[in-house]
Amino acid sequence: RHAAKDKRQQEGQQNGDVRKRVTMVSGTRHKQQREAKSTNQVLIWMAIFAVTWTFCFTWYLLDDENLNQSLYTNPFVKSNRLRLSSSAKAGEDDHDHDHDHGHGHGHGHDEEKLFTLQDLAKFKGVASTDALYKQMAWREMTDWLYGMNIPYLDLPEPDMPDPKANFTLVSCMFDLGRGDLAESFRRPFSYYVEKFSVFLQYKQPKVVIIEPRHRHLFQPYIDKSPGPVYVLEKTVQEIKDNFPMFDTLQKIRTDPTWATREHWLSESPQAMMAYYNPTVMSKIFWVRDVARLNPFNTDLFMWIDGANLCNNPARLTPDRMGVFREKMDRLFITYFDYQAWTEIHGFEKAAFFDYLGIKDPSQLVRVGRGGIFGGSKRFLEVSAEIYDVMLHETLSKGYMGTEENLFSMLEYTYPH
Repeated sequence: RHAAKDKRQQEGQQNGDVRKRVTMVSGTRHKQQREAKSTNQVLIWMAIFAVTWTFCFTWYLLDDENLNQSLYTNPFVKSNRLRLSSSAKAGEDDHDHDHDHGHGHGHGHDEEKLFTLQDLAKFKGVASTDALYKQMAWREMTDWLYGMNIPYLDLPEPDMPDPKANFTLVSCMFDLGRGDLAESFRRPFSYYVEKFSVFLQYKQPKVVIIEPRHRHLFQPYIDKSPGPVYVLEKTVQEIKDNFPMFDTLQKIRTDPTWATREHWLSESPQAMMAYYNPTVMSKIFWVRDVARLNPFNTDLFMWIDGANLCNNPARLTPDRMGVFREKMDRLFITYFDYQAWTEIHGFEKAAFFDYLGIKDPSQLVRVGRGGIFGGSKRFLEVSAEIYDVMLHETLSKGYMGTEENLFSMLEYTYPH
């Protein structure tokens, strides 16, 4: 009896172990099935997200403006930056400098070159920049120049041995005939000679652009200057010869529709003096040319109008240039808020606001000041290229103000 009881207990224990193992296996299978179902759900949602994102991004790129933006301004798209030779755009002997103004001519793997309108013409397969203007919209051209030059602009600036003496001041003085204007705008050339003598009192290195026939008027002040002076001689005829849009500008200037837009405009220097706007609109090219020449081996270049009312050599001393240096990691331009009614410096308001992207006609507009501006050589190079496109675009469409309108376009188009 005891043996039979022991056998039954042993068989019952074995059956219980079997049931326990079956239950454990069944539970494991259910757990695995639940986990597989959860994983499948995650994969399904991930697939839905990927398809949706791909569709939206593809739709975004189908828009021409967004496509151009991604190609021309993305600093990470290295494959879109062709290594082409650099060349000058404006100034004397422009077409003879095909390789003089870029950086990195095989001297280092981390150096970049300047891209110009000539490079864009080569990229598009056209013979000249004139043909380029007919083929491309102005914004497409400036976006290309801006985006392709990002590596060039990102190069570190060279260290100067004396941070206080790393500025070259640049200015010019020409007799354009303002002494013959109506009384409201009349100023004799003697007034400008006196004002320019103040500019020559700065201690900083200076480059002055003057007419050869006036050298004797300024030489006494040059000799007494407390800082070094480098003289570049330029005639009024050379201003005309180096301003490609000169004839187009004259047609706008003499058009009664433009000159009578406001009562003051018909007597203004812009309307009455043939060489006024070609001169002020060339300033950014001239300071860029000085940066290329760099006779005093400085890393920053600042334009100051020769008769600017802010000229004060007693206060703007070399040891007080820090406020400008802090702002010259890019192009340095100051601006003022302006309430526009029908025009801004003669530039039709509606067209100007359209170029700036301003929708509200009552909005104050930031107008650039042409009397003081500057930057490093690289930012002057790229800014002058973009400015040149804007200059051609506006004049060719019959719109004209001064260089300050174009500085506003730089600010609103590429604000950072």
